[in-house]
Amino acid sequence: MTTKPEMIAASKKPRTTTPEEEGIELYPDAMERLERAVKAAARHGPIPGGTIKLKPKKRPATRRR
Repeated sequence: MTTKPEMIAASKKPRTTTPEEEGIELYPDAMERLERAVKAAARHGPIPGGTIKLKPKKRPATRRR
């Protein structure tokens, strides 16, 4: 049987961390760059089918006996 402090510790959610604590650097102009990219994508028209050429998929390796 578990004691009360162990039950409380098990039920706690992990504390969320901030980007600074995790060592993530955020660019100060990131939001403006995102807005410009979204606006450019929205202004661009649809791309006709077959315009983008995809690489053919590799065939799976065959088993040799």
